[in-house]
Amino acid sequence: MRRYSITYFIGQSISGLLRNGVMSIASITVLMSCLIVMGSFALLVLNIDYNMENLGDLNTISAFVQTDTEYAEGEEAILAGALKAKNGAEFLGWSLDPNADAPTYAPGQKYTVNPADAKNGKITMYAIWSIKPQTANYGIVYDMSGVSIEGNPPVDNNRYNHGDEVVLADAPIPKLASNNFLGWSVVPGDASQLMQPGSIYKLNAGNAVCATVTLYAIWSNMPVISKYEIVYNPNRTEIEGSVPTQDRVLLMNIAEQVSKLDNIKRVDLITKEMALQQEKKRYEDYPEVIEILLSGKNPYPDNFLISYYDNDKVATLIYQLNQIDGIYKIRDRSDVAERIDSLKSGIIVVFSWFMILLFVVSIFIIMNTVKLAVFTRKQEISIMRYVGATNWFITLPFMLEGVFIGLISAGLAYLIEWYIYIYLQRMVISDTLQMIHIISFNSISKWLLVAFLAIGMLTGVVGSYISMRKYLKA
Repeated sequence: MRRYSITYFIGQSISGLLRNGVMSIASITVLMSCLIVMGSFALLVLNIDYNMENLGDLNTISAFVQTDTEYAEGEEAILAGALKAKNGAEFLGWSLDPNADAPTYAPGQKYTVNPADAKNGKITMYAIWSIKPQTANYGIVYDMSGVSIEGNPPVDNNRYNHGDEVVLADAPIPKLASNNFLGWSVVPGDASQLMQPGSIYKLNAGNAVCATVTLYAIWSNMPVISKYEIVYNPNRTEIEGSVPTQDRVLLMNIAEQVSKLDNIKRVDLITKEMALQQEKKRYEDYPEVIEILLSGKNPYPDNFLISYYDNDKVATLIYQLNQIDGIYKIRDRSDVAERIDSLKSGIIVVFSWFMILLFVVSIFIIMNTVKLAVFTRKQEISIMRYVGATNWFITLPFMLEGVFIGLISAGLAYLIEWYIYIYLQRMVISDTLQMIHIISFNSISKWLLVAFLAIGMLTGVVGSYISMRKYLKA
């Protein structure tokens, strides 16, 4: 029985490999080449996916927003949401009158721009609270409305309460004779509410912004203001957080609308300040570039980075984004993702057919190797069949021979693949190819080795089995 132990079958298979010499080498070489090609293909696809992740999610859209918001007469602006007072007062809404008992506008309500509500190009919305703010002392500031004068603007260091009478300052003397002084007004550029120097102004808290009443000089050639900015005043009440800006209100309103759309995965706001800081970091080795970036107005717009799920529905999403007020430009990378996906799909198709062809060739060569082994042992096999040996007893050494062919091919393919990959990895780490990212071989080596061994042995067994089955049927 010892003669027919597993040692016997292994010995017979190894003898067959050595006996077939050139054919065994050919089988190993072809199968090894097949495994190397398969491994290279798999590693290529894995690294394409890995680089796509490093480039960021390509299923993204950049939606650029026009901020620095100013509104013309008749335009609608969405007002800020509710504020939270530190003293426990309940926020009721917004009003153009800081002393109003009830709000005129609710949080988030639309306001139609009216130049009559503006002061110096700004429309101030005052927070109205359930607890009325304490009467504050008010200061008086004189604004020359952008006209150069002789000497300094008038200064009033006194403090006043609502209803106090204020004697207005003397007329300023312009540097240019063409700038003829007409009088003072609480509304910039409004000559219909002129107050003459030395006359009495009865202080109205409704004219105050942050406890300051500004009196504007009115000249004969005043510039015309056609755009107005909306600002928010907590109205003498300390609040939690910062005072909202209209730009922030616009951005938050857009973010809310975008998040409600279908096919939305994530919405990230990249403010113009964040964009500028990113560029400063990018060009930190080029101080002259940073100097240019900081020399003027921030050139970068506010934008939303929108991630989505389904690339097939991106056209609908882009259309919906274009319908949102405030978004003026859309930039998407769906075409890049599509091209990379198409490239990867093309690689998969080409290599799949190539792999099938190589495996067919490998099986064919292994079949012929086994046939050669069977031919050299033809007489021995006939005797074994004559004395009653089963087909499996006869077949097993040849199938083990196929297994050994697969194991040797897999081992050699793994070593060659490892050498090539490490070489490429070193190239990538070098200064020449730093833009390319490559997966560490250690993270995939075990899976690659298991795949090589499994496919190699399976191919060897299949080739041997087919050859022996044909022979035993003959």
